Amino acid sequence: MPSEPFDPYSQNAMFSRILERIEQQDREAREFRTEIKESFSTFQQELKNSDTRVSALENAAWRQRGAVAAIALFIPMTWEWLTKKI
Repeated sequence: MPSEPFDPYSQNAMFSRILERIEQQDREAREFRTEIKESFSTFQQELKNSDTRVSALENAAWRQRGAVAAIALFIPMTWEWLTKKI
């Protein structure tokens, strides 16, 4: 059986190159999806951390407002009590 010389322009060679390119694109697409998933999970974690910090700051602001309101109520009541005593 004589071996035929390799012809780079034969149908088999072209289909082989097309198949290799398709497989390469599939690998690149899988890698890209993996990178996207990793960056998305990192983004979700960072978002959760920032939400926690923002919630803590908002709670602190509400506590400060409550303290100011309590002081604002305490001073006039004390003043009225003191003026009745005198």
